[in-house]
Amino acid sequence: MQPAPERPATIRFGLYEVHLATGELWKNGNKLKLQEQPFRLLAMLLARPGELVSREELQTALWPDAEYGEFEQGLNTAIRKVRQALGDSAENPRFVETLPRKGYRFIAPVRAPEEAEPEAPALPPAKPHRWPLWAGGVLLLVAIVGGVWWLRRPVMEAAPLFTTPTPFTSLRGFERAPSFSPDGEQIAFSWNGENEDNFDIYVKARNSEKLVRLTQDARNDFGPAWSPDGKRIAFARGYENGRRGIYVVAATGGPEIKLAETIWVPDFHPYLAWSPDGNWLVFTDRATEDAAGTGASPCLNLLSVETGERRRLTNPPAKQMGDVAPAFSKDGRTLAFLRAEVYDRSTLYLMPLTRDYRPASAPVEVERKSDGRVSSVAWMPDNRRLLVAKPWLYGSSANTGLWLVDTTRQSKPHHVEAAPNTTASVAVSANGEIAYAWRQSDMNIWRVHLDKAHKPIDAPKPLVTSTMDEIVPKYSPDGKQLAFISRRSGSEEVWSSLRDGTNPVQLTNVGHAGAPSWSPDGTHIVFDSAREGQYEVYSILATGGSARRLTNHPAVDGVASYSRDGQYIYFMSRRSGSEQVWRMRTDGSEPTQITKGGGYLALESADGKHLFYFKNGWTWRAPVNGGEEVQLPVRRFRSFLNFTVTGDAIYYICDPTASRELWIERFDLASQTTQKVIDLNAGPKNWFTVAPDSYVLFARAGIAVSPDGRELLWAQADLAGSDIMLTKIRP
Repeated sequence: MQPAPERPATIRFGLYEVHLATGELWKNGNKLKLQEQPFRLLAMLLARPGELVSREELQTALWPDAEYGEFEQGLNTAIRKVRQALGDSAENPRFVETLPRKGYRFIAPVRAPEEAEPEAPALPPAKPHRWPLWAGGVLLLVAIVGGVWWLRRPVMEAAPLFTTPTPFTSLRGFERAPSFSPDGEQIAFSWNGENEDNFDIYVKARNSEKLVRLTQDARNDFGPAWSPDGKRIAFARGYENGRRGIYVVAATGGPEIKLAETIWVPDFHPYLAWSPDGNWLVFTDRATEDAAGTGASPCLNLLSVETGERRRLTNPPAKQMGDVAPAFSKDGRTLAFLRAEVYDRSTLYLMPLTRDYRPASAPVEVERKSDGRVSSVAWMPDNRRLLVAKPWLYGSSANTGLWLVDTTRQSKPHHVEAAPNTTASVAVSANGEIAYAWRQSDMNIWRVHLDKAHKPIDAPKPLVTSTMDEIVPKYSPDGKQLAFISRRSGSEEVWSSLRDGTNPVQLTNVGHAGAPSWSPDGTHIVFDSAREGQYEVYSILATGGSARRLTNHPAVDGVASYSRDGQYIYFMSRRSGSEQVWRMRTDGSEPTQITKGGGYLALESADGKHLFYFKNGWTWRAPVNGGEEVQLPVRRFRSFLNFTVTGDAIYYICDPTASRELWIERFDLASQTTQKVIDLNAGPKNWFTVAPDSYVLFARAGIAVSPDGRELLWAQADLAGSDIMLTKIRP
């Protein structure tokens, strides 16, 4: 028997070093924070690189006395912290790979620090060789051609390293849309205040906690943009009628000046961009011809700060979300912006400009169809690279977070690992310092019991919880199990549990899974995922296993549900050019368009004769085989995930009123009457934060009613907020 080789005291992989004796993880000479249990888990994986380390082995070594639920939570937390420390992700792993229901495997090359590259074997001396005279000319030509290629070749730069982010703000509530002063010493931002009830514009200097409040209006103020001369700050103000006003105010405070009023596109920031000479602002507005019903998309416009003159800059294709997030290059000769096809899919464009800021040519596509909520663009000081922020929302794919994009295409877009994937807006100072706002949330699934009159008989309590988001609950047909979406493994996956939330089991490992729905016999779950670049419909056994793709079309397909007889699957598809309800066999065959006027998430009536579906915030009904589409007298709600159909009613989470209050209502299908079931504002404040960003989280959370009608589930943001952070590229 040969003695086992000694385990090295230090192990290296990539830019990382693991010191086993001291329990330390280092990166490029910087010590990283990693708790004891996650470190021990990482050490076990490193001891057997490339091999499966089973869940049973991990439990025996690290959680020997834990109950199953405690082990599951501990393991998921430890894996998540390891991935956070390494900047890794479950959906695109570089270091730790998940083998569903089996365990984990370390997939990166591992070596001890003393290992050296093997020396090349010595070659025998070459024999003298006489070359013909013409060979010298050939070699010279090759050298010249090679030299020209070398000078003109694309330079594949090494991925830049960013400093550890430090907080610039740590206020309660939401701070967002940072904008640097020209000297980089101050940042303007929008904050919803100490009472978390209204957004205003504030200014804060570095190394100071003093806030200067610039606006006092009862309406929300967003997207501050500091003028190039440092004297003024432009911002947008929301009106009750859906319009927006564009204002400027002195950077030190004072009277506001209204410059224009627009029909605004909501939820994009920063809203405004100054031209380098400080004479113009770029903003997004509805095209004037849209009033005639042409379907024209929102476009970028130029606004003179002095005269109010407007010029149209872009012409996006019809029936899109339009052009948003403008950013001037430092010399003013290029305008960067995002063209949003839909809310969560956009393309980065550059448009050359003349000296007077007119389009010099058509926009040029730089980065194609990057998933994630359309948000923010900022130029780096080199006038060549751009930072693009695309925060994660439910259903987003891996291409979210903060990205560094080379506009010359000399290198691939680089994911800024220093910033989380919930980064919502970004700004860059003249010296290259980066400020970004990142959203924090913890969504959990809550439950309340109902009596026969559909009224609560107890106080709502959390049912499925973790430190990550738990959303979109669905009861199994027999009411004994739940399916839901969880991010506790590091990406959005389909999970199941018992009715009471115990015994959670991860069913998928596809990344970016959403909208689970049970088959009538309870054997399968259908869901959507962007695992292959765009959303498609998949099916999986309710006990887990390999996911089977059901749709295969160039257009986006998703948001699926079963027919009552289990023979068909309804789904949303854009294959006809707009979002419509389609139907196919459970094997993906025979797709047929059902609606003509648009629709999401179709749910079949108990008798199997009608479909109830979401469109533009309202509930609609149509025959299952197509026909007249009728809007029901149901109150408006924002998300297609926020309604469900029982045998005799529709339950839904209402859109907020002017005070942003929320409640759940029941619409009786027989009597056509509405009943308020539960007020979601009556309990502790953390049930719902009134900030709009928190509502966006809440609105996409989902709702479910048990088959016996005695339990009501919904997901809510128990923690929500955002802070502004600072980082920069290391020298």
